[in-house]
Amino acid sequence: MRGERQELCTLKCKPGDLVRVIVSTNPELVGAIALVEGLRTDGRWNVYLDRAAFGFNFRDKRPVITHEFCFRDSSLEPIGHLSDLYGSQVNHLAGDRHLYRQICSEAEQAVRE
Repeated sequence: MRGERQELCTLKCKPGDLVRVIVSTNPELVGAIALVEGLRTDGRWNVYLDRAAFGFNFRDKRPVITHEFCFRDSSLEPIGHLSDLYGSQVNHLAGDRHLYRQICSEAEQAVRE
């Protein structure tokens, strides 16, 4: 029983991972590259997409166009980590959304090649 619980709690993703969206209710998001920012209290990941997309605000369900979405761990496929690409510079990237977009674009090009 204890081993089963540990297995259920194992996450594929972690903050700083570059991921590909593999499941979404929005078909435009499938295949998008994103940066995992952190785990929410509801167990989903906050991610920053490589491109803006249409969605709905989580709190009041209003339509928005944004780079920020949240996904279940099972909806994301890790493809790398920022430290693999940028080494010790990772700490300097926090909060720089323009650089995040650039990183996601580079990762998307690398995945396509």
